[in-house]
Amino acid sequence: MKFDVQLTEDGSHTIHSQEYGSTFHSRFGAIQESNVVFIQSGLRYFLDQESVLPDEPIRILEMGLGTGLNAWLSLIESNDRHRKIDYTALEKHPLPMHIVEDLNYPVAYRSELAELFLSIHRSPSAKRVDLSPDFQLLKVCTDATQWHGGQEQYHIIYFDAFSPSIQPELWSAETLEPFVEGLQTGGVFVTYCAKGEVRRTLQRLGLSIDRLPGPPGKREMLRGTKP
Repeated sequence: MKFDVQLTEDGSHTIHSQEYGSTFHSRFGAIQESNVVFIQSGLRYFLDQESVLPDEPIRILEMGLGTGLNAWLSLIESNDRHRKIDYTALEKHPLPMHIVEDLNYPVAYRSELAELFLSIHRSPSAKRVDLSPDFQLLKVCTDATQWHGGQEQYHIIYFDAFSPSIQPELWSAETLEPFVEGLQTGGVFVTYCAKGEVRRTLQRLGLSIDRLPGPPGKREMLRGTKP
């Protein structure tokens, strides 16, 4: 795959995939998008629920590690709030390190945590590693269409695939079903995508769906809750 690093409107980088003709993040702001969709609407929303035990480790599953931005922002949240997070990320095509090292997320957001950002990409696949006292990472090299879950149940799912117009197979009921099944009761599923077909598919699979205001440049996003 061929990639180009590009600047978005909030001053943070995204990556343009020449193969798919699309960027990994919103051109209106990569960090803004990740914070609104995954951190504010996903992780913080879940942690603020009264039913969540204060010492309970939070299990997050991300479909599409990509630049590692969502994982890094979750790690920051874990460190700032002293909440244990067990993070699993599925990624079939990990980025080469020379591309990762060009990304400016630490400079644009939290420069003192630059090494933690790089450690997300340097950590080996198929091995759970401690990146901080409260944050564990497991990277799984797999195609989402081939992932069938397992024994693990997750509190939060970040679904961050390319759009349905680019990779429709990743948004099919067949692909999404194992993710919904892997979500524990009361867990949340968040994605930037607000297409009606995706929303209806998630509802048919059993999620209660809220359409939320999206990040800059996007009117809506989706958050699903497993009743």
